[in-house]
Amino acid sequence: MRAFPILAVCLIFALSARAELVFQGYMTTPARTLFVISVDQERTSGWLTQGQEFAGVSVVAFDAKTELLTVEVDGKRQALHLAHGQVRASSEATGKAALKPILISIGGQETISVGDDKAMLAALKTRFTEIAAMTPQPAITLRAPGDAAFDRLSVVFDLCKATGIKRFSISSP
Repeated sequence: MRAFPILAVCLIFALSARAELVFQGYMTTPARTLFVISVDQERTSGWLTQGQEFAGVSVVAFDAKTELLTVEVDGKRQALHLAHGQVRASSEATGKAALKPILISIGGQETISVGDDKAMLAALKTRFTEIAAMTPQPAITLRAPGDAAFDRLSVVFDLCKATGIKRFSISSP
């Protein structure tokens, strides 16, 4: 009989130790929409399509208007809102509204929506490297929200430069 309470406590600790799922960003192309999720700050999926799986998490559906990604974990569906990364965490502490994501348009054909979370940078770097290798290289346009700080944009500029992107511009929302 004493084993049951011990087993219950172990089960509670195991469930609470599960890493938080974060919807890091998405990219819309004429053919499909791709998503990046992370299980923790160290494990990021790379670009996934609907129906693909990463770390036991399956991408089920996406509502672009609300930026809501539905995933399935252990047979249960869960709705994830697009992360605003570290900005969301700091704004919760100060009571301010979270900043909007930066939208990156690629040659007028693709759109990537990203917050501030560094976990998204690996997937963005992969896509920028692919774009830099294209001939001709499409232009990248950053649409930053009006309240965007320069350091938010600087991270994307640095990534463009590091991957060989030669044509980019900034536009207002």
